[in-house]
Amino acid sequence: GDFSEALKRVLFIVKRNLILSTRKQSLIQRYYFVIILSYSVPLYIVLVDCEPSHTIFQDQ
Repeated sequence: GDFSEALKRVLFIVKRNLILSTRKQSLIQRYYFVIILSYSVPLYIVLVDCEPSHTIFQDQ
């Protein structure tokens, strides 16, 4: 359904950003990134789950 598609999309973006950040950033910055993600991802999933996912992903 829409929820699992949204979750897959989020995980893909997270993974890609983590790979990019490991190349560029220091260890401390990476820890901050992970902490921020751990708060923002569940929030994002809740928002996606509340709204139709088509309208959110259309512009990407």
